[in-house]
Amino acid sequence: MALLGGESINTTSNIYDVIIIGGGPAGLMSAHELIKSKREFLILEKGKHLNERSYQIASDVPSGFGGSGLFSDGKLSFPPAATKLWTMTNNLLIKEAYTRFQSILKEIDVDILQWDESWLNKDFYEFGERKEYDSFYLTSKQRVELNNYLYSRLNAYIKFNSEVISISKEEGFYIIETKDQSCYKAKYVVFSAGKYGSILLEKVGFISREYNYIVEAGVRIETLSDLLNVYNDKSIDYKFIKKINDSVEIRTFCCCKDGSVLESKFDDFVSYNGYSLDEKTNHSNIGVLIRIKTENSPYGKEINELLKNISKKKISLSEYMDNNFKFIGKNCDSIIKEYIGMLVNLNEDAVLNNTSVYGPEIEYIGKYPLFDYQKLKMVNEKVWVPGDCSGQFRGLVAALVSGIYCAQELNDDLEQVENSIKFLNIKKSKIDTMKLIFTAQSKVYFYCRDIICEYVLKKELLPINPFRVFDYFLSDRVPRDIIRRGNNQLIQTCEELWVFGPIADGVLFEIALAKKHGKKIKYFTIGSKIEEIFEIREDDVVFEPEVHAKQVKKIDLISFIKSNENPIDPQLKLFGDTNE
Repeated sequence: MALLGGESINTTSNIYDVIIIGGGPAGLMSAHELIKSKREFLILEKGKHLNERSYQIASDVPSGFGGSGLFSDGKLSFPPAATKLWTMTNNLLIKEAYTRFQSILKEIDVDILQWDESWLNKDFYEFGERKEYDSFYLTSKQRVELNNYLYSRLNAYIKFNSEVISISKEEGFYIIETKDQSCYKAKYVVFSAGKYGSILLEKVGFISREYNYIVEAGVRIETLSDLLNVYNDKSIDYKFIKKINDSVEIRTFCCCKDGSVLESKFDDFVSYNGYSLDEKTNHSNIGVLIRIKTENSPYGKEINELLKNISKKKISLSEYMDNNFKFIGKNCDSIIKEYIGMLVNLNEDAVLNNTSVYGPEIEYIGKYPLFDYQKLKMVNEKVWVPGDCSGQFRGLVAALVSGIYCAQELNDDLEQVENSIKFLNIKKSKIDTMKLIFTAQSKVYFYCRDIICEYVLKKELLPINPFRVFDYFLSDRVPRDIIRRGNNQLIQTCEELWVFGPIADGVLFEIALAKKHGKKIKYFTIGSKIEEIFEIREDDVVFEPEVHAKQVKKIDLISFIKSNENPIDPQLKLFGDTNE
């Protein structure tokens, strides 16, 4: 039982092998792989169903089925893009993950680059200021087909509008609580919450004193396509990277030829991103970003200040080039302005008048977890971190492939545990959950508690009997009010209330409380032998004298227990004052 905001949250039927946080490209691929291994899992997605998302709503852009990459752009970039994914992971597993990804795309008749063994060679990733790689766009139709393909296989395993607000550990399980006051338990977690996911990782305590620090922010420029110097470059996604010093570099990001600029909002973060659809816009855009890996540099301090107080802007390039204007800070803007001069001709009036600058664009936001880079797994945790949330690589291909990779690693971990059980010849028992049944009975029949429990267990249900839990009220060593509170909480936890024998006043209260919380109620006879117990109709229920002493007619009592009302105040209609 988990408590949140004063309300009890039932975790009984919400136990899984794996909880996947985030239904973007990485999370969906992890889920697709876990189906194959027949694991019990659930995807918790903060945003909406794909068909409910809109480009016009900024909060829909980063969140929802398919995440940002499968919603707004669909650009596939191949090695050496996302360098670290290919160079720090297990060679055999990453190759297998890529091959699995390749086969999934074949389901929608999309062919991608064949696996190349040179991708595993670190020399392959040595380049100067230009980083060139193959890219192509999924068409809008192909993105729809891929999303539909994934949804058709995963719709039974995903909960939308389920924002995770808390993760804790208890007895070998991760307890995940969501904003709608639901609670889930899992042995493993795949944390695939995208580039802003580290906000939650830090909030729930997975990022402690030691962490990887990386921030990346800047602006996005948009101009007429024929005014962008790199428009005719052979690379679809033009990439330029230059080191300023050991911890600071400037780089272009996500070149969108004949595309558009899109506003994105995640919690308090507002950012601009580029995207390209099938229809040509005759405008092109590209991000110019500064990446910083130490917190205390002048550049880092400026971006940290920006992150504390984000204010979105769209201005003309001529305004931005004015020395008095800053998007981020004096140091950062100075470098950005210099490198904009590589992308457009600043001496042409047509460029200055037809180019817009959007800001900020935010891609990395600070603290990212330390983890076993080969496994993409957090140190000393059963938590895997694929995709942009890792802080180590990004892009749609990297997210999709790393999602598969993490599921493979997770499966290997589970199989090791299962193989150990077999090797040690540990006797296994069923671990599937049983429905919880609260067994209500009068204290007059205290001695029948074991028979009642036996009756319920033989139906493969789990009895919660107050006379077994609290003995006979612990011989009054604990105040009765505390016992009653505990008893009432157990009723709310159970899925059904079964009433055995004549109904006493206290049992009537339990019935009323169960009705209030929408629990199913059944009635039974009572006896000292199982064969003496059988289900009866509500009309055949009998009441103890203490109930009749309240001057309430039996017809009214029967009417009360048969009604479908959820009483606002238990027994109010019958007895007036519930404190009697």
